[in-house]
Amino acid sequence: MYYSVINVTSSIKQSGPTNIPYWTYENALEKQDATKSFRLEIKDSHLRVTVLNGANAGPIWKYTNFLDFICKVEVLCFRNTVNTYSSVLHNDTLFKELYNISNRPVSYIKNGVSSTKNESTGPCMICGVVLPVRAMQVDHQAAKGVRGGGDEALLRAFRAMGLTKGVAHGPKNSTILTHINSLASAPAVSTQPDRAPLPAGSRDDRYTLTDKGAVLYSIIKFAKRADEVRTRCLHGLTNLRLSCPHCNASRGDKLKYVH
Repeated sequence: MYYSVINVTSSIKQSGPTNIPYWTYENALEKQDATKSFRLEIKDSHLRVTVLNGANAGPIWKYTNFLDFICKVEVLCFRNTVNTYSSVLHNDTLFKELYNISNRPVSYIKNGVSSTKNESTGPCMICGVVLPVRAMQVDHQAAKGVRGGGDEALLRAFRAMGLTKGVAHGPKNSTILTHINSLASAPAVSTQPDRAPLPAGSRDDRYTLTDKGAVLYSIIKFAKRADEVRTRCLHGLTNLRLSCPHCNASRGDKLKYVH
């Protein structure tokens, strides 16, 4: 995503203010509003955005550290690929902090004799059982094997960035949003059996982009990288969690938002 934005902003710096089509998501569906467009301008290293046409025409955004924000998001959320996402169990510091992966005593029985050995372990986010990391799996929260899973994964990532109308309710994305904004340390995420009920809110809003979210998505579309970004979101930190094999297998591939 970072390079999509860099390519577009570099072009704007060279050629001046640029109009791009208005793309967004509403209720988990990609949508182009042909009555609107965005005017992007880079001035004094700031991104200035104006909506052209439509009911909310006019300046909507001046982002003073836009590229820094995109770079931070790229590092935190989109650095994994289909071939590398499972390595977060061992190599991703933030993933290990979020999912409470640490050395704990593990019980063994050998030749009828009980013993313990310290190993890297973590809790299943679904049932709470603690197992050695080598026995755990990385679960895709938005299903990777079903049509529409990439859209849900992209919207999860945008929600973690504060770019959907409905705020992040889940403990992980709420923590990631705080981490993006302040680089605060990331407390461990509670397992599902320990969590309080989610606050009331519109499901539609959680799957609908704000105007700022539409700006970022429109830039990605303008750069012709939307499919790539959806794939990156599927395997990105905001869509991955620690799971035991039983819970991962029994969950199946289902969309959370069904029209």
